[in-house]
Amino acid sequence: MTTQVSTTAYDHLLCSLQDDAVLGIYRVRLENIELPTIPQNRRQNVSRLKKVFLTQRCFRYDPQNYIKATIRQDIFDHHCSIVRSSDGLNELLLRAEDSVSCEHGSCRIKAAKLVLRGQNRWWTVVLYRENIGGTPRPIVNRDAKLFLDPRAHSRIHDDFANQLPPPDGAIYVNLQNSLRDNDLARTDRWRAYLTTDKRRYLRQLCNSHGGLIDAFNQLLPMESLFLGKSAFHIGVFHKLGRLHCDDVCLCP
Repeated sequence: MTTQVSTTAYDHLLCSLQDDAVLGIYRVRLENIELPTIPQNRRQNVSRLKKVFLTQRCFRYDPQNYIKATIRQDIFDHHCSIVRSSDGLNELLLRAEDSVSCEHGSCRIKAAKLVLRGQNRWWTVVLYRENIGGTPRPIVNRDAKLFLDPRAHSRIHDDFANQLPPPDGAIYVNLQNSLRDNDLARTDRWRAYLTTDKRRYLRQLCNSHGGLIDAFNQLLPMESLFLGKSAFHIGVFHKLGRLHCDDVCLCP
């Protein structure tokens, strides 16, 4: 019961932090939206979205299709302008050298950049202040709405709504990182992606062969080892659990 209460309270805190940092909803030119590298296992989703955009509408006015992005405070305050577009949305006009950083919806934007042309090259963005300092700010003064707290940033970045389900490797990497950071709420969200069997396999391996988990975790800085389409499958952990020795046998 205590865990559930603390998790709920933490979720409320994260929602509050996001609300503190939100700047509004804007039209942003695709050229001004910076994307992270699209993992190999999600490129098929980009191809699917390209076909959808070519044969159907993009539905950019549907809140479910908004993307979430962050912007540096100095750029928002001094190096952009806001105009009212013909469709009633506020459009954020940025210099060519400035951009917003896409935190959720990267597949959608990648597909849009490949398909949309001319004046139609824009998307609807829920915009947040970027956390420039890199460390959580104390929640002391509710009126001091400065930057997006890293905890809220993680929540946005982890949001997989309307995207492909995360692969086992991504689940494992984020699950172990959240356990390392003692982030209960984030741990629960990533564990929820696992099926009942996979949760059991992972728990059994941790209990009986902790050395293997430690070996996997030493490779976490090399995330690409975990994120390939067929790179990492928690569904086979039950086979490892049948091993009777953690040691690796080396042939002379």
